[in-house]
Amino acid sequence: MTTKITEVSQDVEQPHRQLQQAIKLHIREHPQYPGPEEAHIVGRRISVLNIITALLFAGGDFQSVAREYDLEPDAVRAAVWYYDLHKQAIDVRMARERAAFAPQSARAHPQA
Repeated sequence: MTTKITEVSQDVEQPHRQLQQAIKLHIREHPQYPGPEEAHIVGRRISVLNIITALLFAGGDFQSVAREYDLEPDAVRAAVWYYDLHKQAIDVRMARERAAFAPQSARAHPQA
């Protein structure tokens, strides 16, 4: 059985303290670049943004993303909960990266 992103969004209703404990255990902000858009998995160089992007490509399959990045599923869930708390800042970063990548992609793959 795989866990889907829609199922975890229901888990966001957990008591606030449990969410904060999971985030504290699994997520850290970058010491040199403070702010939620640079947050990453504790002990790894995997950002919350990377996890969210991977979940989007994996159709929300938490188990698949956890395997791909060699993470505990709880770390993936904590990343989603962190994202839900800081969605606006992380979405701005995601949009900036997408805009920066678009010109490179267009040059690499010109349309006929």
